[in-house]
Amino acid sequence: DRYTYFSMVGLFVVIVWGGAWLAQVRKQERPGIIGVAAVLLMVCLGLTWMQVGTWTTTEAMAEHALKLNPDNPVALVQLGSTYAFKGEWDEAEKRYQRAIELDPKNFSGLVSLGSVSLSRADVEGAKQKFLSVLDLDPQNDVAQLELGIIAMGEGKLSDAVQRLKAAARRNPSNRMAWLALGVAAARQATEGEGKSEKEIQDNFKLARACFNRVVGTGATEYVGFQKEAKRAIDLLDRMERKDPTGENRFRILFHWPPAVSGARLMADQAVFLYSRNRIDYKEAIDRIEDSLKIWPNNIEARFNLGFIAAKNKRNEQADAAFSRILQLDPKNRDVLKLVEASKAATASETPAPPTAP
Repeated sequence: DRYTYFSMVGLFVVIVWGGAWLAQVRKQERPGIIGVAAVLLMVCLGLTWMQVGTWTTTEAMAEHALKLNPDNPVALVQLGSTYAFKGEWDEAEKRYQRAIELDPKNFSGLVSLGSVSLSRADVEGAKQKFLSVLDLDPQNDVAQLELGIIAMGEGKLSDAVQRLKAAARRNPSNRMAWLALGVAAARQATEGEGKSEKEIQDNFKLARACFNRVVGTGATEYVGFQKEAKRAIDLLDRMERKDPTGENRFRILFHWPPAVSGARLMADQAVFLYSRNRIDYKEAIDRIEDSLKIWPNNIEARFNLGFIAAKNKRNEQADAAFSRILQLDPKNRDVLKLVEASKAATASETPAPPTAP
């Protein structure tokens, strides 16, 4: 609809200049011509107002498209994605399944179905769907990324590195691909057996390059990835110095489960919906806690859980979340700042002891 005006330019020229010419040569009928033009403009204004309403959100646009054609696979995938973003997995799955029934080669629907499976921690189901995508589109970066992360979670590091390299090459702007590739390379350097010193150093070099690439993004929407990359660089420094605490800490923080993408998605969605007042703090906390069942060491999710809990005076829950973060990451600056601020506030509220007479 939005591009209709390109093909209508000639017709608009005919109407405007033709109307002007008609009003000029039929001066006695000019009031009637002006009246007809005014009525037409008002009708167009009303139709435009109605049509613009169908573009207010992706959900509205998809639903409008499906009213016109219920068998539109593109609109079904779009509508399914709006349900998935709200965590309504059953409704999302119905739309994706229908889109694939209509178009078995719809790899967008298959990718989306795989993401739903990951959000339900159904790793085998997700794997099969992503492999089906690669049958249709061997270079699909999303499927390669997810299969790479799954392989890493299963300890298949060589397979993970190859898939993640393919994902990063296909889509160089995908920060998650670079972060995951860095993690896989660092783990391959420390966990692989029978590797030469050169192979180990090459893996460390690749990991550092990937993490630096993520840190250099500078975009606020990727701040979570940047924090993880900075944390990884700090640990990488220790690992290269043969400091055992670096490797141990990396093992704790970056041994992602196969369904890590689903857990990350669930937590990020909860924070976004809460920040837009679409869900209350109780539902946000419940959703984040569900994601932590899949990925217990997700520091960003625990921090957001603690922050939301503290903001809503659920102090015990907030303290538990922050304490767990410091167990996982004792030098976490965000939490240490909050702890110091809390101590300062408590000290300022404590009444001074009475002075001796």
